[in-house]
Amino acid sequence: MSSFRWLAYLMGLVVVACSPAPDSGSVSDAEADAGSARPAGQIDHAITDDKQAQGALMLTYVEQEPGIEPYVNRVIITADFLRMDDGSDQTDFTLFDRRAKVIYSVSHDDRTALELHEQNSEIESPIKLELDEKKIDMVDAPMIDGKTPQHYRLMVNDQLCRDTIVVPGLHTEAVQAMREFRQVLASVHRGNIPNTPVDMQDPCFLADDVFWHKRSLKFGFPIKEWTPTGFSRSLVDYKYNAPIGEDIFEIPAGYLRKTSSAGQEVDA
Repeated sequence: MSSFRWLAYLMGLVVVACSPAPDSGSVSDAEADAGSARPAGQIDHAITDDKQAQGALMLTYVEQEPGIEPYVNRVIITADFLRMDDGSDQTDFTLFDRRAKVIYSVSHDDRTALELHEQNSEIESPIKLELDEKKIDMVDAPMIDGKTPQHYRLMVNDQLCRDTIVVPGLHTEAVQAMREFRQVLASVHRGNIPNTPVDMQDPCFLADDVFWHKRSLKFGFPIKEWTPTGFSRSLVDYKYNAPIGEDIFEIPAGYLRKTSSAGQEVDA
């Protein structure tokens, strides 16, 4: 696949879709250097076949939100862990222990690690959610590792929540790890529903992040997503068997661990 063909195709697709989300193609040199990022939509990879890596899979996304410059989100996945950071081993990070099902949010400035544990909650959605998904024709899309990308529009209560372009069969272990991570996060969100003001109970949030959190991943591995609110995320690089530091999946010694319960932090 030509990276430039894919970039041109994605840019045209976003324009045709009339999405208000800004395209994250203009990335500063500093951001591009972090995590070996490339301009949004241009995807590099270290291995061209699709065999699953025995070591770490490193994904680099460029994300953008209204009013701020594009930024790097690096995701490192192994059989035991998922880590998210800004492309550096030394900055704040989020760590997901896949076996223990615990998410840690680590802050170096505060020397703390906030723990989020999976919660068992029978809470139902406070509002009715009617889900719909529309597949958009992408017959001319360039293939990625021999697989054809697919474009879906995710709707809730006749409201557009998200456009996502996925590649079925690509990075299946990463998709599974993301599902596990979202499962824990969604359970925490459910536990916080009673404390959530009614005016903040957005149908898209309730569907995609709380009660139907797996639906955006059921179609395949996401390489680009954007929302009507102006958020966008584009995969720009991935590497199998990526070289990583030995301690990047560890909570630094001496950090205060806190646990979140019903929306409140308490010392662990």
